[in-house]
Amino acid sequence: MATKSLDTDQQISIQALIRSWEGKLTWDLLVTKIESSLAITTTRQTLDKYLNIKNEYKDRKRSLKGQPVSADNTDLLIYLQKDIDLAKKNHSARSGIKSSKR
Repeated sequence: MATKSLDTDQQISIQALIRSWEGKLTWDLLVTKIESSLAITTTRQTLDKYLNIKNEYKDRKRSLKGQPVSADNTDLLIYLQKDIDLAKKNHSARSGIKSSKR
């Protein structure tokens, strides 16, 4: 179950994690990293309620914009590959539907 509120130490740890973030930053990736690195189960919605975390996220997102993804960032690469695979599957399904309508 997700933590409904974060104490000050948890907030500081999450902010430090955001500041040290490399590669693509999304709320989903952040929530996953928080759980694996800090053992804090939370949600995007909970994080968004904390102005300090929200501002840190926005600042880091802005500073990372346009930077290439590191090949060392395997979590992100796996996440992105799943997106690509899903898009291909979706495209194939749509192509199959269009050809069956003819």
